[in-house]
Amino acid sequence: MGKTKELAHQLLYDYNTLQYKIQQDMLNYTKLDERVSEVCDMCRVTENEMFSKTRETHIAKSRFIFYALCKEDGCKPVDILRYMKTRGYNVTHGTIVYGQKKGEQIVKTINNK
Repeated sequence: MGKTKELAHQLLYDYNTLQYKIQQDMLNYTKLDERVSEVCDMCRVTENEMFSKTRETHIAKSRFIFYALCKEDGCKPVDILRYMKTRGYNVTHGTIVYGQKKGEQIVKTINNK
């Protein structure tokens, strides 16, 4: 096989691999969208409120619960960070880790009641 054909096959392989990764990320986003809906229903907040910059306690707690549930689903903080950014909410890695810890505490108290 010529060098040009080898390069074309490699580029096609790289493109297909990239497309597969993008599809996997989109599946994860679908799962995260479902989690957002569940948390919004449970906490009685709208999605717009959840992704707003407000620091109101009930809205912040809903975000913390979302982070904790995502952690239970096996999502990494960087995946949550990317998702939040696509929804227009810029957050840091440290904030997500802090929110996961607080969210776990909230979920435990809910389950104990």
